[in-house]
Amino acid sequence: MKKYLLFFLLVMMGNVWGQATLPFAYDGGNPIGVTGLTANGLGSNYSSSPKMKFDHAGDYLILNFSGNPGTLTFDIKWNKSTSATRFPGDFELLESANGSDYTRVQLYNSTTGTALPDGTVKNETFANLNSTSRYLKWIYTSKTNGNIALGNIALSAGASVVSPTVTTQSPTLITTTTATGHGNITATGGVNATDRGFCWDLATNQDPDVDDSKVTETGNFGTGAFTGNITGLTAGTNYKVRAYATNSEGTSYGDVVTFYTLSTEPSAYPSSFTASAFSQTQIDLAFSAASTITNAAGYVIMQKVGSAPTGLPSDANGYTVGNTIGDATVAAIITNTSSTSVSITGLTAGTQYYYAIIPYNWDGSTAATYNYKTDGTLTTANATTAEYSVVTNPETQVVSGSISSLFTDINQSIDVLKFKIEDKGGDSKNTIVTKIRIQPGNENQADWTNTIAGVRVKKGVDVVTIGTFEITDTYIDINIAASNLVITDNKTEEITFGIYLKNTGLINETYKLDFKVSSTSHGFTTDGSGTAFATAFASDVEGNSQTITVVATLLKFTENKPPATVNANTNFEVEVEAVDANGNRDLDATNSVTLTRSSGTGTLTSGSNLTKNLDNGLYSWSDIKYDKGGTFRITATASEFPPIESALITSSVNSSDLIISEYIEGSSNNKYVEIFNGTGNNVDLTGYKLRLFANGGSSTTSDVTLSGILLPNEVVVFKNTDAVLVLPNSVTALVNSVCNFNGDDAIALYKISSSSYVDIFGKIGEDPGTQWMSEGISTLDKTLRRKASIINGVTTNPSSGFPTLSTEWEQYNIDIASGLGSHSMSSMGLAGSSTKTVGTGNPVVSFENTSSRIQFTTVNTSKKVIVSKYDNKPENITGIEETNISEYRWVINTEDGFTFTSAELRFKRSELVGIDLPITGTIKLYKRSTPGSGAFELVGELSYDAVNDELYQTVTSFSEFVMASNNNPLPVELTSFTAKYLSSGVVLNWQTATEINNNKFEVERQINEGNWEVIGEVLGHGNSNTVIDYTYTDSKTSTKGKYNYRLKQIDNDGTFKYTQVVNVTVGNLDSYELAQNYPNPFNPSTNINFTMPKAGNVKIVLFNALGQEVATLFNGNKDAGFHTVQFNANGLPSGIYFYQMTSEGFNQVKKMILTK
Repeated sequence: MKKYLLFFLLVMMGNVWGQATLPFAYDGGNPIGVTGLTANGLGSNYSSSPKMKFDHAGDYLILNFSGNPGTLTFDIKWNKSTSATRFPGDFELLESANGSDYTRVQLYNSTTGTALPDGTVKNETFANLNSTSRYLKWIYTSKTNGNIALGNIALSAGASVVSPTVTTQSPTLITTTTATGHGNITATGGVNATDRGFCWDLATNQDPDVDDSKVTETGNFGTGAFTGNITGLTAGTNYKVRAYATNSEGTSYGDVVTFYTLSTEPSAYPSSFTASAFSQTQIDLAFSAASTITNAAGYVIMQKVGSAPTGLPSDANGYTVGNTIGDATVAAIITNTSSTSVSITGLTAGTQYYYAIIPYNWDGSTAATYNYKTDGTLTTANATTAEYSVVTNPETQVVSGSISSLFTDINQSIDVLKFKIEDKGGDSKNTIVTKIRIQPGNENQADWTNTIAGVRVKKGVDVVTIGTFEITDTYIDINIAASNLVITDNKTEEITFGIYLKNTGLINETYKLDFKVSSTSHGFTTDGSGTAFATAFASDVEGNSQTITVVATLLKFTENKPPATVNANTNFEVEVEAVDANGNRDLDATNSVTLTRSSGTGTLTSGSNLTKNLDNGLYSWSDIKYDKGGTFRITATASEFPPIESALITSSVNSSDLIISEYIEGSSNNKYVEIFNGTGNNVDLTGYKLRLFANGGSSTTSDVTLSGILLPNEVVVFKNTDAVLVLPNSVTALVNSVCNFNGDDAIALYKISSSSYVDIFGKIGEDPGTQWMSEGISTLDKTLRRKASIINGVTTNPSSGFPTLSTEWEQYNIDIASGLGSHSMSSMGLAGSSTKTVGTGNPVVSFENTSSRIQFTTVNTSKKVIVSKYDNKPENITGIEETNISEYRWVINTEDGFTFTSAELRFKRSELVGIDLPITGTIKLYKRSTPGSGAFELVGELSYDAVNDELYQTVTSFSEFVMASNNNPLPVELTSFTAKYLSSGVVLNWQTATEINNNKFEVERQINEGNWEVIGEVLGHGNSNTVIDYTYTDSKTSTKGKYNYRLKQIDNDGTFKYTQVVNVTVGNLDSYELAQNYPNPFNPSTNINFTMPKAGNVKIVLFNALGQEVATLFNGNKDAGFHTVQFNANGLPSGIYFYQMTSEGFNQVKKMILTK
């Protein structure tokens, strides 16, 4: 009963004292009756602030308040009674939450505490009072000297009390069943927490609280981090956890953090683990399946070079290949528990690799559940990768030397480089070589593409069967198939590389041939089933240089020197070189060479000398002339060499300009002048003037500018206005005031553009009296015609007289006009030319001197037609199938604007030598659109009109025409003619049963439907009644394609006939190929060659520059081989076109240019 009464009294006393309400302030003396303040032993008040006096040890003042304290301020002063300079006692400020358990806030003394100055008021401020404090106590603990004065006490209110603020961090030290939780009380809420800890639950449940699984710690907890052990967990499970703290105001939680426990650790390492090298870049690993280990979901395999890995994977981490674990790299992750092997690739050859295999377990989706077997001894294995094969230097290299230019066959190959191929072993595989690349050595100067024809490879002494090879100027690639070059595992073989040369284009001892195998970018390859070559070799393997030796045995004219056509009395080039049997020049040859004419009737001259010494095996003349028109040949002779004869050369004697071709000084006013165009081109007459110089005058009496276009081989006739002579049919004379001359007047043809005369008749400025006279030739009362041999006019006014009157003119009696209207000049085999004006309707017109007449149908406009007959056959006879081609050809031109429906060409048979009766078989007429160039096209068979003795055929357009047949028999009875392609070239064999006057055979060749060319000759046997066999080898067969051959059999008198054509395919049909058309540019015809490696459909289509399809040139089946399509662009405008070939997956486009 007394105990309860005492409790009651204490309570009542507390109520009497009371608690101060914050904020609180007091500045008085002894606080008797002040709410919240209790004092003990204080002395009398001081008179000035601070007033409270602490004058005994044990004196104190207590402030009791409600609410959280804020900032405390007060004044304190030491009032000393001695001469001491520092406060020597102890005075304390304390705080308490319950009024009994106090904690020091501040100590004032002369040693360890805060000093009080002598007699000076000290203003104190404390802002860090404990938020749970409710009592403040000032006490004079120990007094030595002097009193303490205290006053001006003020305490502000602190923040209100709330529940604590807590954060949650991710757990650490996670195992299969435990984890360490991490939390932090970041704010107490105004009062310290009494409980703190962690609560958790499965992640699939609601957020955990203190009613779930938890770990708790009790006490007085302010702010700061704390941890706790989370236990009782299940392996491989996802949990939620959060930290919490409780104070007087309640419980607060941190954010929810999820985590996984580790999966159960595998029970053991694999029972077996081995490593074996598979190749230079691969090691194969074998191991017992993860399914044989309890709780194993797979393996992590680590790799290290040179020694076993020592690092270990970290639990709760997933790894990928290439990650680093300690001193090793992850080489493989095995996820299939049934797997028992894995191949590690991308390794370095000749390197020892170590491997460690570690089982793991996880939930199959979350990296945090990974649990690795890391205790005990790691299971390891190691293996060394195999080394690559390499190329090294041989024991001895091929010595320097020379190669004969005649070594042009694989059987004549010369060794030029040796090297060794070494298989270093270690992989139990052979080196199966599929390609060898040879590159130019440091001293190489030769152009390989024009020098080397083929290659040979030997292993030891055995020749290796190679596949295709490619020769360029920067490398030679040799493909080897079907395991034809195999280096046995761990063996070394010596390889020898050889070459043989091209037939032509070689130059002796000028450029070195040097070969090597490069150590870098070497280009050697192997079959994937065997050992590969190293990326780089230790060093280059370089051979010794070789040179080519050419020993000439023949003379040879170079290409187009002499040319096929020349202009008479005009310089042209001839070039002779000393060559071997394959046409390669011998630079050491210095023989004397002489040129002579071997056929023809003209004179061959040189401005220097027809005999010259070869210089470096060659001599070029640039000043050779032939003085006549027609055809001729040149022979070159030199000591030690057989003579050579050129192909037939056609000499053209076209005029350099217009000439005066006829002059009539007749009776009365019968005055005529004829002008002839022998230039071979159309001439615009507006660029010329006809001038008259009368009575010896130097000034013109009459000066007339001409007009119109004068066609080739055509004449224009001028007359006096009163001339009355009867002219030949179809000849019209134009009135011209110049035709008012007498026999003593000069006439001149003047060219305006060059301000010069192109022909002068007489002498300007000289009066000869009544006439000029020379050797019976007179200019008075005569008709004068220019001789056919005169090509060009007199361009310089004579010094006196008319010196060319008797040498250039033929004289006829007065008033003879039958020659007007046409003129013949001995040019390019021109046998005759005739110009006629053809009237409208259906006229029949004869053209004198040309053995022809033409029956026209539906002529719409009256115009001139010019027919020229030539007595030499065309050089280019492409398109003509017959072997016998007539010695005559006709070129028919018309004046612009001339049109007709059709024309029947009729040729007088009796005037065509060699076409005799009876005509057996057929004679065909051929035509080509451009005279002198392009291919001929068949017009049709000529019919024979026995009544008129004429051959005839109908045409719809004019150009160049020629006849051909197989009628006339050869003077040689040929029983066989064959061609066969061998390694040495194309071998031609033919046999004759009889021969009559057989001088020789010229061998002609045509490649891929191109031009025919003479490639050699074989002497005949004259007259023979026995079987004779002939042979000729064409060794110049570097171009692939279809080769046509024919023989030109030449009699002793120079007449000749052609044999039938035989052909052979040269080269391999190993791929489709579309060749560039030729000629290109063209007008209007061109040829397109293409190759078919097998029979099949092929289509060739033509497009214009806009991509529009213009024509289909071919669409059908072709056999394997080389083929040609001829295309005629008549009807198409000039421009760029594209032709496309497609056939069974092959597609190629090329460009052609049509120029008109």
